[in-house]
Amino acid sequence: AELQLTNKRYEAADSLATVALENANSSVRTKGYGIRAIARREVGDQASWTRDVADMLALLPTVVPPPMDCIGALGYLSLRGDTATVIDLVDESPSAELLLPLVTALRLELGQEPRVAREVEEVAEDIRRQFSKWRRELSQANAVES
Repeated sequence: AELQLTNKRYEAADSLATVALENANSSVRTKGYGIRAIARREVGDQASWTRDVADMLALLPTVVPPPMDCIGALGYLSLRGDTATVIDLVDESPSAELLLPLVTALRLELGQEPRVAREVEEVAEDIRRQFSKWRRELSQANAVES
């Protein structure tokens, strides 16, 4: 599913992720929901991708440590212009406390000034540096396609 997503074969990625979700453990399921959310977002299916993110966020507290794939999926969705939606989904989920540094980074990206502990702010700044890297990569990939 991940390879199909990388190759922008979104419907194939969606189908393969759906199959993987059927009998997988929680860790694999969180990754599957993330892949499927991105695929569905890329084809414009907002209702489905937000439901997949909500399902991923519901499972996330049961997976230790939290898979970086989930953080990556949330970051990607944010970078594609859905930052406020991602923040809302995280805030409404059982993963809100776990993902506080990510949400702090997203709020900072929106120009907000969240009040958090210094340690959380430091991690949020690291996340923002990763966002900058991903933005450059996404920009380069889009330039190659044009």
